[in-house]
Amino acid sequence: MLQHIKNIENKKIIFAPLDWGLGHFYRLIPFIYIYSKKNNLIFLYCSKKIKYIAKKELEPFNINIKYITTKSLNIKYSYNGLTLKNLTSIFFKLLLQSFFDTYFAKKIVKKHKIDFIISDCRYFFRNKKVFSVFITHQLNFATPKKFLFIKKFALKINKYLIEKFNECWVLDISSKPNFAGFLSENILKINNIQYIGIISRFQIFNNKNLCSTNLKNNSKKIVLCLLSLPYPYKKNVLSKIIKKFINSNYKVFIIKGDFYKKKNSIKKIKNIIILDYIQTSHLLKKIISADFIVCTSGYTTLMDLISLNKKAYLIPTKGQWEQEYLAKYFIFNYNFFSFNDLFINLSSI
Repeated sequence: MLQHIKNIENKKIIFAPLDWGLGHFYRLIPFIYIYSKKNNLIFLYCSKKIKYIAKKELEPFNINIKYITTKSLNIKYSYNGLTLKNLTSIFFKLLLQSFFDTYFAKKIVKKHKIDFIISDCRYFFRNKKVFSVFITHQLNFATPKKFLFIKKFALKINKYLIEKFNECWVLDISSKPNFAGFLSENILKINNIQYIGIISRFQIFNNKNLCSTNLKNNSKKIVLCLLSLPYPYKKNVLSKIIKKFINSNYKVFIIKGDFYKKKNSIKKIKNIIILDYIQTSHLLKKIISADFIVCTSGYTTLMDLISLNKKAYLIPTKGQWEQEYLAKYFIFNYNFFSFNDLFINLSSI
């Protein structure tokens, strides 16, 4: 829904994606691309890891972008997902990040004479002297029953922090059925909300006609697996997929999502090809040509698939309650599939 993006021209704009996975950066790509074409000077406030990825992804567009690096959150998981120990660690990392963001937002705005801030889920990267936008799809939280006692308090904090921004752009539609389910419902009547629809990095490629939709040239059906999962959970899922498809009649591409490796290794095991990572332009072609897709249920990934009218077998990251909720929501409302269905009967897919 790129037509809903606010028109900004001849300004200095700084983008600040949350450093928790790559989804928050990837869904900013359309904004960065469009605003760079309107004679805006673009800044990106991010970790060194995201800077490394951003340079790879934005290079084909010849965008003049200035990077301002900050420390990475470096979120870690146990095999069973988020534990109490992980959550405690994440809380203190986010708390520390909030102090950094508040300080650097003020400093950067003053030094570079920034006109607009666009923050993707960085609650404290804002400044009252410039127009500050908060991007999210979560106005509510998916919370297990054992943590319901803190949900009401957390929602009030969420409302308070979002209303500190001039506007909040919600990556969803306001009508039903929507795409984020109850996560994007404005139950607490946050007063600066604008629903801008789903945003996908692939939309700029479609608009530029950079790839053809007629890419199939192989008689074998193609399975594409996008495993942007945390270790060691990723290793377990990878071994299951290899065991399932080895020597089958399918051509299988597995993208491990190890984006930070300097050299992209390519490994072939009979009918299976395994890559560390793949750039957006090439990934788009792979998704379009795939007969079946296996991927995580992160909201950015789901927006990418919806924008291409594709469905997938979903793997929610263990312990990420939002992903677990979204997987169930898309299976029920949009005819997606559970990852476990993939292992019931190979011929059924």
